[in-house]
Amino acid sequence: MALLIAAPFFILTYLWNRFGRLQEKEIHQKYGEFYKDLNLEQGRMVLLQPTWFMLRRLMLAVTVVFFNSTVIWQIAVIVTQIILQVNLLGWVKPFTDPQQYHMEMLNEVVIMFVLYSMLCFTPFVEDVSMKFKVGYVVCSIVLLYFVFNAVIIVQGTFRDLRVQYRIYREK
Repeated sequence: MALLIAAPFFILTYLWNRFGRLQEKEIHQKYGEFYKDLNLEQGRMVLLQPTWFMLRRLMLAVTVVFFNSTVIWQIAVIVTQIILQVNLLGWVKPFTDPQQYHMEMLNEVVIMFVLYSMLCFTPFVEDVSMKFKVGYVVCSIVLLYFVFNAVIIVQGTFRDLRVQYRIYREK
C-alpha cells in the first residue's frame, strides 16, 4: 500500500528534477506516457495533473474501503477531490488541446451533479418515491453523458480512419 501511494510522488519528483530533459530519448521512453498531452511550456506545474490523477484513484479506493459505513464521508472526500481538480485545471491549464481541458471540466461538472444527487439516497430523504425519481434522473444523466462521450469517440475514430484512408489512397 505504501508503495502504491509513494509511486506517484516518486515519478513526480524524478520528472520535476529532470524537467528540462523530458524530451531526451531515455526519459521519454520510460515516462513519456506520464506527461503525454501535457503543455510542457506551462512549466513544471503541469506534472501535478497526472500525479493528482493517480492519487485520486488511490484516494477513491481508500475512501470506499475505510469509509464504507459512512456515506457522507465518502461524498465529502470525493467533493473535495473534485474541487481540487477544478482548481488545478483552472490554475495550471495543463493540456495542449483546449478540447481536452473543456472535456475534463465537463467531466467534473457531471460527476459533481451526480454526486450531489447521491445525497438523496441517504437517510436525509425518507420518501422512497422521491428516491426512485431521483434515481431515474441520475440514470438518465449518466446515460446521456455516456452517449455524448460515445459520439465523440466515434467521431474521432471516423476522422482518423478518413485521414488514414487518404494517406493510403495517395500512396
